Amino acid sequence: MCKFCASRAALPARAPADTGGGASAAAPAALPAGIGQPGRRTLIRGGSVMSVDPAVGNFARGDVLIEGSRILAVAPEIHAPRPR
Repeated sequence: MCKFCASRAALPARAPADTGGGASAAAPAALPAGIGQPGRRTLIRGGSVMSVDPAVGNFARGDVLIEGSRILAVAPEIHAPRPR
């Protein structure tokens, strides 16, 4: 998990503004086992990507390939082999 996500996970959940913005009792979703471990590849598909790198840019819908805790690729669509 990146430093930003780890710090956000510690915050209490909030309801969307259109429902009054009150606190929610929803528990954070559990990540699959092994995410973030060295050598483990994770492909996140179809998310909104906001990059701080002008060479990469932002995507309304894009994919992010991560190995361990390092981002390997960011693109509108990443073709990767299915997990074994």
